Amino acid sequence: MTTTPNRSITPRGFATYDEFADSYGATVRVRESSAASGPHVWVFVEGGGVERREVGKLNDGSGHFNYSEAKRLRDALDTFLSEAPERWGMTEEQILANERGEEDDEG
Repeated sequence: MTTTPNRSITPRGFATYDEFADSYGATVRVRESSAASGPHVWVFVEGGGVERREVGKLNDGSGHFNYSEAKRLRDALDTFLSEAPERWGMTEEQILANERGEEDDEG
């Protein structure tokens, strides 16, 4: 079964790569971060209807994914990874060098 990602752009121009419910009904949202230092992504997990005994509250920020939900999360992260270089005007190598604190040899 293939599910079309629930993609959108926030009013500030940041990509939401997907938003869906996990197997406990929590909302999972994969969204581009506004971090200015380089590409970052948020994975939000909110709500859900199963109390987690070990923490005593409805959601502790954890997702619970069946196989197809895990594929959907992976696909959303893959989309972030494939689109980040173009959105930032950098190659993947430049992004990784920036994260390591290395200077760009080309610029």
